Amino acid sequence: MIRISEDQWRALAAACGPPVATIVLESLRENHADLIDGLDRVSLDDMIANALARAGRHRLSEIEDLVLFAELSFAIAPNFDEQPEIARLLRDHARRPGLVMGAVVDAASEAAWERAERDYDPRAWFSEEAGGGR
Repeated sequence: MIRISEDQWRALAAACGPPVATIVLESLRENHADLIDGLDRVSLDDMIANALARAGRHRLSEIEDLVLFAELSFAIAPNFDEQPEIARLLRDHARRPGLVMGAVVDAASEAAWERAERDYDPRAWFSEEAGGGR
């Protein structure tokens, strides 16, 4: 089995970042404009990069998974993936072939999403200590 270190994932995300980040930005503008209105472009780019780095730590690689993960970071919390039930589902589903995030969204309980939203940590957008990728 090939093992990819976190540094390698970051390098890969950096190499692939702009096109994926552009897709995420377009999706946010189209589907969640209210969540990004008022954010300056530099902060928004950093927040998207952080969400993609966090997604990479969960071994997500499909564009659909990356976009949905980033959208949930904005809609629920940048640290939604730390909520225990959601974290377990991410671990379990990441081992299976195919898309991951749709299955996680479907399998997670409403209570888990509510707890993730309640436990919103704004430091997670930019802070390594809060689990962020920057």
